[in-house]
This record gives sequence, structure tokens and C-alpha cells, in this order.
Amino acid sequence: MNRMDQLQRLFPEAFVDGRLDLEQLAKLCEQEQPTTTGSPRQSGLWWEGKEQAYQESQTPSLCQWEVQETTSGAEPLHTLIVGDNLDALKLMQPDYRERVSMIYIDPPYNTGQTFSYRDNYRKQKSQNRAKSNSQVPPHQRAGEEFQRRHGGWLSMMYPRLILAHQLLAPTGVMFVSLDDNEHHSLRFLMDEIFGEDNLVANVIWRKKVVRGRGATHILPQTENILVYAKDLSQLPAFSEPLTEKMRKEYRYEDDQGPYKLIPLAKSGTAHSPRPNLVYPIEAPDGTMIPCPTHQWRWSQETLAAKRDQIVFRKGRDKKWRVFTKQYMTLNGKDRRRTPTSYYDSYTTTHGTQDMKALFGEVVLDFPKPVGLLEDLLVWVTGESTEQEHIILDFFAGSGTTGEAVLRLNQADGRNRRCILVQIPAPTPTKSAAHRAGYTTVADVCQERLRRVEEDLAPDEPSAFRCVHLTPM
Repeated sequence: MNRMDQLQRLFPEAFVDGRLDLEQLAKLCEQEQPTTTGSPRQSGLWWEGKEQAYQESQTPSLCQWEVQETTSGAEPLHTLIVGDNLDALKLMQPDYRERVSMIYIDPPYNTGQTFSYRDNYRKQKSQNRAKSNSQVPPHQRAGEEFQRRHGGWLSMMYPRLILAHQLLAPTGVMFVSLDDNEHHSLRFLMDEIFGEDNLVANVIWRKKVVRGRGATHILPQTENILVYAKDLSQLPAFSEPLTEKMRKEYRYEDDQGPYKLIPLAKSGTAHSPRPNLVYPIEAPDGTMIPCPTHQWRWSQETLAAKRDQIVFRKGRDKKWRVFTKQYMTLNGKDRRRTPTSYYDSYTTTHGTQDMKALFGEVVLDFPKPVGLLEDLLVWVTGESTEQEHIILDFFAGSGTTGEAVLRLNQADGRNRRCILVQIPAPTPTKSAAHRAGYTTVADVCQERLRRVEEDLAPDEPSAFRCVHLTPM
């Protein structure tokens, strides 16, 4: 193998049509992420097989696209890729590097079972495994236990996260759903790849509202959604519409529209109130209202300029209180709110109902609710003025993300592009999916997308194209 071939194996994304792009190679070498420079041993979480997993992210795919032509002949908006997502992520690099706005994945939870995804590291063992526990120091036994429990899952995830990070736009963000089994490990892994300063939040999702059974001490009702930005300083603010309950709080109205009353007195305490925010206010009867707390929210100048937005009310104690009007519409748009790190709008029950509505039964277990994905999409793309938003889910499963994009696009008239990747893992022989004729999970995903499109626009051609990965 000559040097150019060696270089291409290490930096496949630096080659375009077989020719080396020196500018792109320089950019890759300048990056501080472990995806291109340094040894994965040097920082972050380490496990046996990590270096091999890292090399997997650097070697080119041995697969190629096999595109299934659409019947209409029109250029489709969305893509379903059937194949191993490691190959798909590599093949996407030339066309989609730094273009993806949002990635959502719901990877296999580490329940001790094997994975459908390529993994060459699970069977690797240390030379001293044959020693009895009495001969192995406690710290080494702990390391071997960590390897046994977590090594295979981490080796499966590591190269995929590295490649996903490369696809994200500078303003992009990634959401990862997972339970508690690998939450701590994934935090270390994503801190290493994305940088711990780019952690946006750990969203706690209340997936159940019933008590249920099966736990002796504490019933698990929540899961995690880890959120990391490509660059937190460039990530646009998240927002979502007001809830119906919040909208009902705007029960007053004048010529500027519905409004609610907000106390002018600032709540809480302060060690050093600002002098320009501490002053008396004249009430309608001519009496003076002292600042009831440490300071007002507005200065006297702001108060004078917005006098028409001031409302005086007497409380039960017959004392005057000062309020300001907060209008539901601001600059011609309804107010929005910032999402919180506790999410309880949709549960697994909704995910089950979503699937039953399409298939008449739950053909695959544990589908995520469509409403959850729609809300995450709204956080990221709700008020964005970007013409193109590419949404990627490379553990597509039954296709919940695809359905969410289709339904949200129809609801608000946007054209978010969706790319789904699903390996053709066989469905269990006794499962409802297998009985219904869906031999792989990818078959279920493709059929779900077809049914959603038929439900939304039965007379329109499909907006999805199907791409199969085949060996070269």
C-alpha cells in the first residue's frame, strides 16, 4: 500500500473523486477532536477495544448505494437507508458533512443482549482472564467487570458518534435517548467527542405515568435524553409554543390584544439592589406606594415610557399593588417559552397508540411517541428561518422520527428533510411484525412511512426514496 492509499484510509473525507483535497486535509488535521488526531487512550473513558473502534471510524466503507427509483420520477425530499449505519454514516460524509441540523437516535439499550450492528470487539479478552479471581487484584477485577458490562456497547457506539459529530452543522444539535444502564458511560463518551462545554442538557423524560410492577425498591418511570451541541456558542435558542393552560392565563384584553398581569415588584431577594430600581410610585388616589421588596423590575424612565402598560390593583389588605401588562403577542408573533429539562407531555402509552393507529396492533415493542419527536423538532427548528433543515436518525427503528417530520411539515408548511438509517435486522419469529409479513425491522419502518404518507396525502407521490447498502 503506497502513502496515498494509507492517507485515504485514515482520512477518507479528504478525498473527492479519488483526489486529495489539501485544504480539507488541513482542516481535519487542525481539529482537536479525537476523531482525527491523537490516541483515544490519551483522554476520556477507556475500555478494551476503544482503539479498534476509533480506527473503524477512520476506515472507508466497503459498501455502496443501491438506490430504489421512485415511481413518480420526482426528486424525493426524504431518504430511508437500509443497511448498517456505520457504513451509511461514512458514505454520507462527502455530501452531508457539517450540513445536518439535528440528529436524534434511540440506540439499542445495553440489556446484556447482542447487537445487530457490526462489532468486532465484544469477544476480545485480556491474556490474564484465565486467572482466578483470587489471583486478580480488586482494581483489575473491577476493570474486567466494566469491560464485560459496557465494552461491547461502547465499541458499537464510539465510531458512530464520531462520524455523527462530523455530519452536524456548526449550529447543529444531537439528542440521544437512553436508560440508566449506559447513561454515565455515554456522558464520558460524548464529553470526549463533543467537548463537555457543549452539553446542552440532560432531559429527564417521564415515560410512564402508571405505577406498574416489577421493582422492589423504586419503580423506574423515567429515561434520559442527552443533548449536545456541535458548538454551544452557535446553537440557536430553543423555544416551543405556550401550552393551552398558559394561553388561558392571558384572560384580559385591550386594543393591543390578550394580556396577563405581572407584578412590577421583583420577586426574591437581592444582596445589593440597584438604586435606580428602588423608588416610590404614586397610586391613583395620590398616595405613594413604596417598593414592597428589594426593587422594581423597571426603572422610573421605563415606567414613564410604558405608563399605559401599568395596572393598579388593591389587595385584600386594601393596599395598592402595581402590575404590568404582558401581551400574548410580541412583535406580531405569539410568545413562546423555553423548554425545561423535565419532559412529561408524551409517554410510551402514546407511542403504542401511534403504532396501533397505523397498523392496528403494536408490531414492534417500545416505539417512541411521535409527539415527543415533534416537540424536539420544534425546539430546534420551530422558529428558524433556515431554508434547509436536515434531520438524521441512524437508529430509525419503526420510523417514529420519519413520521414526526412528515406530520410536522404538513402542520406548519415547512420542508424539513429527513434521513433515516435502519439495519435490516430480522424481526423475532413470534412477533406481531413477523406474523404480519415484515421479516426485518427496516420493512416495518418503510411500511410505516408509506402508511403515514397515505394518511396525510393519499393522492401525492411518495416523498421518500429507499437506498440499500450493498458490498462493493
